[in-house]
Amino acid sequence: RSLQGAAVRPVAEEGAPPSPAAKTAARTRAAATAAAATAAVGGGGGFDDSGFGSSRPSLSFLGDSSDDEQQSNGEASPSERQVAGSVETAGAASGSGDGSIVGGTAAVQAETSATEHEEEEQGHGDEEHLDSCRKQESLKKLKEFLTEQHGHPLLAWMHHFDRNGDGQVEVEEFVQGLREMGYPGDAEELFRQVDEDSSGLLTMGELDTWSADLWAAFKRWCGQTFASAEEMVVKLRKPPSGPSATGTQGAAADAANAVLRKRSSIVGLDADEVFTRADLIENASRLGWYGSFEPVLFESLDVTRKGKVGAAQLVWFDKERRQHLRRLNLRSNSSMTPVSGRRGSLMGGGSHHSHPRTNSVRVLQSFCAFLRQRFGSIFAAWRKVLDRDASMLLTRKELFRACSELSFHGDVAALWHALDSEDTGSAALEDLSGAEAIELAAFKKWAETYYEGPKVAFSAILRACKRRGPKNFIDRHHFAQACRKLGCPFQADFVYSLLDWENSGSLSYKDLKFMEDWHHADWLAADANPEAAKALKALLKHKFGHPVKGWRVCMDREGNGKASWKEFKHAMQRLGFHDDVAGAWLALDLHRNGFITLREIDDISFDALSHFRSWAFSAYGG
Repeated sequence: RSLQGAAVRPVAEEGAPPSPAAKTAARTRAAATAAAATAAVGGGGGFDDSGFGSSRPSLSFLGDSSDDEQQSNGEASPSERQVAGSVETAGAASGSGDGSIVGGTAAVQAETSATEHEEEEQGHGDEEHLDSCRKQESLKKLKEFLTEQHGHPLLAWMHHFDRNGDGQVEVEEFVQGLREMGYPGDAEELFRQVDEDSSGLLTMGELDTWSADLWAAFKRWCGQTFASAEEMVVKLRKPPSGPSATGTQGAAADAANAVLRKRSSIVGLDADEVFTRADLIENASRLGWYGSFEPVLFESLDVTRKGKVGAAQLVWFDKERRQHLRRLNLRSNSSMTPVSGRRGSLMGGGSHHSHPRTNSVRVLQSFCAFLRQRFGSIFAAWRKVLDRDASMLLTRKELFRACSELSFHGDVAALWHALDSEDTGSAALEDLSGAEAIELAAFKKWAETYYEGPKVAFSAILRACKRRGPKNFIDRHHFAQACRKLGCPFQADFVYSLLDWENSGSLSYKDLKFMEDWHHADWLAADANPEAAKALKALLKHKFGHPVKGWRVCMDREGNGKASWKEFKHAMQRLGFHDDVAGAWLALDLHRNGFITLREIDDISFDALSHFRSWAFSAYGG
């Protein structure tokens, strides 16, 4: 028992159970101590309550708290002194010599020292973990408070903290901003907790990474798209007239747009020019903005809260424009070397001067946002202006014609590459909106499984509900009622809103007739398979050693941060993944965005890289 007290330190808190790691370390240390003592006296076997020589091993690994208190003060405990004396006496009696005596004692002392160092490091790590948890909890409560006050952390940052637009907030600005919002806690202590790098300056990335990324992306897009703050205001102003929702554009609209383009080419035309919230919502996506959240961005820009934004409020624009021009110069210089040129195409740039492959995903996002804002849904735009012949296929010629009619000013060549990345000559509805295509495919699958097709299924829907009016038409309410009665596996209200793309208020068979000849991709009617997604992640880690390497080498080969279904399918072929590919994709793309990111593969790495990206933008502009 005395040997055990010397070999093992007790837990720090009385009554607290030891952790598994502590138990394992204790067993190792006790065995090492016993072996050293046994070697010194020439004994074989374990030890008993009185000393050495017994073959019965000990099962206890906890000592006395009194011994531990003396050890913590740097003094030898009574048990340690007893062990040392026993070893020396036994060594002298056996004639083993000073070498064995010193060796056994040194082993005990070395093990004890290593144990103390190990426990000290473990305690330090526990303190760091607790400190990190406290900071995360404080940050979470702060973001909840800011969201409650302003609806979004970015708005609170712009209106109360970073009023001068330099991207950094000192402790005085932070305290004043929280005081204005009525924060009840200790603002200075909160600043110290949120300030991760202890620099004395707080950035948006430290407060909310997602908001920082949105704001940085928007500023970068502005610097790429407009030559000056004045031009930005003029181009974002709503034109006097424009193309209607049907996609037709008359002479008056042409003339208005020509005037707008002429005025936009003149930098600094009128310092009093302003744009409104409605202007930004309508025109940002038309000009190529790909990140959505236009209402939040406008409120962030409108620092005077007057409902309008002029060039004088865009104090950050000149710096962002200079950074964009500097990036262009760096790219032009690096393109002189083949390696740098290839690297640039992989990492992506997003400017209008970049390769279509680099800019394609962003243009696709802006085009989809533009169509939703203009028509309400992608399918409505598909039927009205994109696929007028109802073939459920979109050709390059049809896309370019539609973009011209709609005055979409994004990179249409890059847009077509995103839609037809396999160079098949056509694109499908799912290339624009996977969510809408999945629901329509679910309706078609149900109709073909339980009936002879959409026509017979629609007749069954008409018979399933009691209604008044024309017998071949059905409104939204009765359509949803009939689908519930028939146990339809799709979102009836959403499907109705898609099929009623003319906003007539009712459906007839002619609105479903396109489904008869629609040959959609098989994956649209598949079911999500979380186990297949889990197996895919394991295969990526096994083959590449790290999920990020697997993502970059196998899936995101163009470096745009996203992988579409077509890219995912080809990646699985290269990877040799022969499980349920469609099921794995649907399990990863839970929100039906039509693409996946590194977040779906490895959220920890995604968050780490997002923090790094936000820091790079806030500190260096990119």
